[in-house]
Amino acid sequence: MLHCFQDLAHGRPASPVALCQRPSRLSYSTSALQAVTITTKPARSGLRPAIATGKPPLRLSGAFSLFNLTDRIALSDLDRALRLDQASRAWQLFCSLTSQPRPSSLPQAQPSSATITPSDNIREDIHHHMPVPFHHCTDLYSLLLYANHHSFAPNVIAMRQRQLDKLARYIDQQFNLNRHEWLACVTNRPAPLHKKWVQLLKPSAPANFSSRAWDLYLILVSKQGAHSIQRTHYLKLMAMISRDTTLPIDEREKRVAYIAQQQADITCAQGRRLSAAEIEWIGRIFIAYNHGMKKKGKRLVKEFIALSETLASKDAMDELVWRLIGLDFHMAHQAFEAAHAQGIAQNDALYRNLIQAYTERRRHGQALMVFEKMLTVAVTPSTRTFNAVLHVFADQGWTDRAAYLWETMRSLDLEPDAASYSEMIRCAGKAGDLTACMDYYQQMLHQQQDQQRQCLPLDTIVTPNVYTYSTLIEAYGQNNDMRGVLQWFHTLLRQGLAPNQIIMANVLTALSKHCYRSDSPSIQQLQLVDTIQRIAQQCIHAGVKTDVTLYTILLSVQATISSSLKPKDDNATLEQHLGFALQAHRDMLDQCVDPNAYTYTTLIDLCGHHGYIDTAEQLFDLMAASEHQQPTTATFCAMVDMWQRVDRQDKTQALLHTFLIQCKSIGLTNPQRLWIDQTLLQHFRCPHPC
Repeated sequence: MLHCFQDLAHGRPASPVALCQRPSRLSYSTSALQAVTITTKPARSGLRPAIATGKPPLRLSGAFSLFNLTDRIALSDLDRALRLDQASRAWQLFCSLTSQPRPSSLPQAQPSSATITPSDNIREDIHHHMPVPFHHCTDLYSLLLYANHHSFAPNVIAMRQRQLDKLARYIDQQFNLNRHEWLACVTNRPAPLHKKWVQLLKPSAPANFSSRAWDLYLILVSKQGAHSIQRTHYLKLMAMISRDTTLPIDEREKRVAYIAQQQADITCAQGRRLSAAEIEWIGRIFIAYNHGMKKKGKRLVKEFIALSETLASKDAMDELVWRLIGLDFHMAHQAFEAAHAQGIAQNDALYRNLIQAYTERRRHGQALMVFEKMLTVAVTPSTRTFNAVLHVFADQGWTDRAAYLWETMRSLDLEPDAASYSEMIRCAGKAGDLTACMDYYQQMLHQQQDQQRQCLPLDTIVTPNVYTYSTLIEAYGQNNDMRGVLQWFHTLLRQGLAPNQIIMANVLTALSKHCYRSDSPSIQQLQLVDTIQRIAQQCIHAGVKTDVTLYTILLSVQATISSSLKPKDDNATLEQHLGFALQAHRDMLDQCVDPNAYTYTTLIDLCGHHGYIDTAEQLFDLMAASEHQQPTTATFCAMVDMWQRVDRQDKTQALLHTFLIQCKSIGLTNPQRLWIDQTLLQHFRCPHPC
């Protein structure tokens, strides 16, 4: 285990010896990053740890009382979560209901050392809280057993087992039953046949599982029909069969051909319909990339394009590019360019998929070039494609271009949908034009009223959705209009919509921005941090899904507060807030929420700011050697700032050199991780780095 932060409890930077106390096998792996353990001093009075244990969430008062989301939960919410097999949400709702005081004894808002962890502990004084009926308890136990049985990660299995143990203790105390008696009432949830089959297709499954997967496929086709099989899944089955060396080659080819025949002429969820020959071609390409034979895959793609004038349909080209986006994006671009140059017929979805792929990779210029090429051929963009381009403009805050495209949609008699209005709101918010945000929202309501008067089907009526209100909350938060944030959140609730993790992240981000104001007294910052923590408590206890964004926001807020405090007598207060920030990271792992690169970048920036140089450097080295949390440009910026603060020009130049090398090697293929930032540009000494 890596005890990177152990010495923080003693008020000194972590020593190299402490940093190296970890198994050699995990020293440069993703597991080592997630094995970070934190030890901090007990909190003094007036200081609040970032994460708390199983007490009811603290209530908010005044303007923030609308975030008392636990007041809205009821047994019907738990019942719905159980029916939908939502194990995590059902457990959170159960914990909230069993720790929720009866309406006559609701606590008032008061200072406390609360945290946001969904309670693994159920209050022992259950008779003073709302009981959960016996059949709900047994149904929840059955669902948790089912979830635990189908979990593979050790930390998830351990978490589910803790939940099962605590639920069993609750049933014992609440209903005074012998455990053998109530366990007899727990129904067994058999895994659906389709779920068993999908589990056999996982990359970690041995190749000899192909026979079992093949048998289950035949059963599924006979019982549910070939249309029930997703294209991704049967392509994985093809790949598994082709690498099963226990089967003769002719048998493998026969099974692959049989799958292609069964799945031919079936429209997938994306609207693509392929022939048997096209499925076999796509299957060969998928198999080559799946087996790591990239050169063979490229050759097959070129052969497929050469034959595409007589073999491939529009849907086949769309399917090819769609698959290559995830397997070999550079080859996906080449396939698109070759098809476009040869004048091969293409459909709207192909262009839209590429536009979205370039946007995700921060290559907005290339995304717009794809759209321009689309306009040069006889392919009319759909509303969804226009929305993809509007998303590009919204990312950049290009309001003029977005307005022009908006008028173009109107001129083509294309009706904007909810996503169209939401993207225009997001674009205007990015540019700081809140008046335009309100205008587009009002236009959306007018269109909704017109469609209702025309008695159109409900599923075709444009209605503000969660994403719409998310963009409005984000826009007002970006412009420091907290009154607007609260008003739009209230409107969301009045419309009967449930806030999700994106909504809550936007709310917390808007609040956290005020922690960065240097003119705010420390006491006001502490009160704001307490409010942020209480809101996070409320949303988690109300069953809102916890994700890495929420925890990272809390970690960042605590880090900001700790960096702004200036204790007069000693640095104990600063150490406490620093420890609370690091505690948020540990609680992420306890709740099986995987930290991302931004989380570790925040930790590196935090440690570097407070002088824990060795710890920050060690975290950076572990990120560089990990598989899933590679350093981003933001990480490099944090490290450069740290070395600049301690006047280590040698380290700064070495880091910049490493950044340039990585940009040249992988920057073009993975630009969403590395891009040229203005912060780094000012540190480059040479005007023509090479």
